[in-house]
Amino acid sequence: MDTYFLSQAFGMAALIFRTGSYYIQSRFPDADTMRKVMVPTHAVSALSYACNDALVPAVAYAGATLRTALLSTHFGEKHKNLITALNIALVSAVTTALYERPSDLLALGGTIAATIGDYQGQGRYQRLPYLFARAGLWIPMAIVNNNWAMLAADTASLGLSIKAVHEHDIKNAGGPKAGLLQNLKAYLHGIFFDSATGANIKGQVSTNPEHEDVHVQYAKKLATNSNPYFRPVRPKAHI
Repeated sequence: MDTYFLSQAFGMAALIFRTGSYYIQSRFPDADTMRKVMVPTHAVSALSYACNDALVPAVAYAGATLRTALLSTHFGEKHKNLITALNIALVSAVTTALYERPSDLLALGGTIAATIGDYQGQGRYQRLPYLFARAGLWIPMAIVNNNWAMLAADTASLGLSIKAVHEHDIKNAGGPKAGLLQNLKAYLHGIFFDSATGANIKGQVSTNPEHEDVHVQYAKKLATNSNPYFRPVRPKAHI
């Protein structure tokens, strides 16, 4: 069977899995759920590039599959630094050994960006690296390798990532009555200073079962790390 046809079939599977995974993420916007639903997506992406004779991106996605799966476990939570370092070292070694053209560096860059994303405990910090990796690294990689199915998958992922950032991290960041500009200011303050916003609570704290309840974490952040652009609606006092 034609391996290019197989690569496109796996690429279309990646498109389907990513659409499904982002739908799940829209319901559960925390970092832990995001990692778990991305495991099968990374796996079929690796197969697509492997069948397309693009070994460096194939290894990058294979490493991402293992990394994401491990970070979703108790062991991974305890050994984040080790898993992160080994993943980057593996893809760096493969890139060096199999390097053929400058575009191979896109896969390495994508691995580093996604690894940074998977390392995060908060959903809002995980979404950004993936968004930038899709736009600046994986979409060009798909084009260079003539992997049009993966281009469709990455383009769809980019659009869904932008939607997820808006829905979970920007919407209501400045408060229920805030406009777009105030929401953006509150969101950016939250990103740069790890401050609380009015956006989805689960995207701003850790949902690891071993950590405190998400509402307790959020209350502490709200009390200790104020956001000047977040104006929550306070209940009116009864007279």
